Amino acid sequence: MDFPTRLKELRLERKLTQEELGSKVNVTKVSISGYESGNRKPDIDTLERLSSYFGVIVDYLLGKTDYRTIEEISDEKAVNRAYYGGGDNWTEEEKRKADGKFKAIRDKRRAAIHFTDGFKIDLTPEEEKHLEEQLRMYRALKGQEKK
Repeated sequence: MDFPTRLKELRLERKLTQEELGSKVNVTKVSISGYESGNRKPDIDTLERLSSYFGVIVDYLLGKTDYRTIEEISDEKAVNRAYYGGGDNWTEEEKRKADGKFKAIRDKRRAAIHFTDGFKIDLTPEEEKHLEEQLRMYRALKGQEKK
């Protein structure tokens, strides 16, 4: 799936007009229309605002992955088995090697948090995991308050 299709899909999931989405991410309705038609490409700051608004990673927006969040790709066991083609009948040594390869890939691709004002924080994998856990707890608490 490509960026124009993904953007429109996400906008429609939220039941937003192009104008409403534009105001939420600080661009015009014409820009959103151009992005969705493929006639315009957003700059990096706009991609980050869209990603933040929809709660998805930029790679998902761009159609490079079907994983919406870091949490979905952080389940190393599931990703390892999917990436390496199964694993149910692997020896412990084979599983250890696959886990090591995946961890090396993740370590190379360190996470970064981008705020809408352009501020960026690079995180170690341990910090990323801790922050994800804190965010899950926060969201769970907020969900309980709404009930």
